[in-house]
Amino acid sequence: MKEKSIEIQDAIMAFIAREIQEKGYPPSVREIGRAVHLKSTSTVYAHLLALEKKGVIRRGNGKTRAIELVANTSTSQYVKVHAVPFLLPSDQPEGGETHITLPELLCGYEQHFIMVNHQRNLISRGLLPGDCIVVHRQARAEENDLVVVYAQDHYEILVQKADAQGYYLAAPDTQEVQEDCLILGRVLSSFRCYRYKTEYEEEEEE
Repeated sequence: MKEKSIEIQDAIMAFIAREIQEKGYPPSVREIGRAVHLKSTSTVYAHLLALEKKGVIRRGNGKTRAIELVANTSTSQYVKVHAVPFLLPSDQPEGGETHITLPELLCGYEQHFIMVNHQRNLISRGLLPGDCIVVHRQARAEENDLVVVYAQDHYEILVQKADAQGYYLAAPDTQEVQEDCLILGRVLSSFRCYRYKTEYEEEEEE
């Protein structure tokens, strides 16, 4: 519950900072609620109060848009980075999970998770075994999107294809049709973690 509150407050700070930067003035409480998917204005007020107690914002009494970012606050942690669930290397969906912080460029502000690529058939798409994949949680994708699916008790990265009959999922290298797959999300970006790259290289040598 505490982690969820921190995540919401990070999103609120990011939204306030963007609105001030783009429009020159802060958002209203209702606008903040819509941006972070909170229907209750009292809940938004509670988060703003918590941020004020942390010393990262100041609010003016009786004014709907009187929200000010404290000058000495490093907003980079709110504007440019985001905490993303990291699915630890495992073929089982109940594998461990932690969080790491990524730049906004890699993950944006939506719902994402990270997993380690274990496949060797994605080299043509620029992905090597051991690369960390940032995945946007969604149940649908467009043609030629790389998607993470869950099938037969393991995760796999496939490519979404289309023909006259509609969309279908296929292996990235052979284009063989894959059935009975549950799409978990679309591959958004990737980064190379040499710790996992080394581990996969060692497995290949064995």
